[in-house]
Amino acid sequence: MAKKEDADEGDPVEAFYGKLQEKYKLPSFQDLYADFELHSIEDTALLLAEIRKKMVDKLDQFTMMLQPVLQPDTTINDLHECRFFSEEEKRPLNDLYARLMALIKRGLKASVTMKEKDDAEYIIAVAGQYAELKKHMTNVAERLEAGWKKAEETEEGQWYVG
Repeated sequence: MAKKEDADEGDPVEAFYGKLQEKYKLPSFQDLYADFELHSIEDTALLLAEIRKKMVDKLDQFTMMLQPVLQPDTTINDLHECRFFSEEEKRPLNDLYARLMALIKRGLKASVTMKEKDDAEYIIAVAGQYAELKKHMTNVAERLEAGWKKAEETEEGQWYVG
């Protein structure tokens, strides 16, 4: 995992974040850097809004991973992935999905208010939950990967899901 130390020293984005970090008691820039791909932020104007957007995008990626499992469309991908988990295993994933959606909607609300304080509070909230969310989503991703590996070994005639 890339750390901020790998980036150029004297980064103006990180320096500006440091001032905001003191003001709002934000998590460290290094803690957010790799998980939310902050390396692509180049401008300090609306810095916290840019970080919030990256957080919302990451959480949205997580919901996109869960959707085929919880509510499959009639696509080959979805019809297979929903079978990689039992109904009992899907119950906590529903709760996880609801938690992710609540965080996403909170981020979207902050994008409407466009208040720096709202962005800061959002960043603090997501950062405080992210390690646990990441753990759950890593488990889901591993399970999906294993399901597809198993499907890869399946005979061609067994791909019919109708």
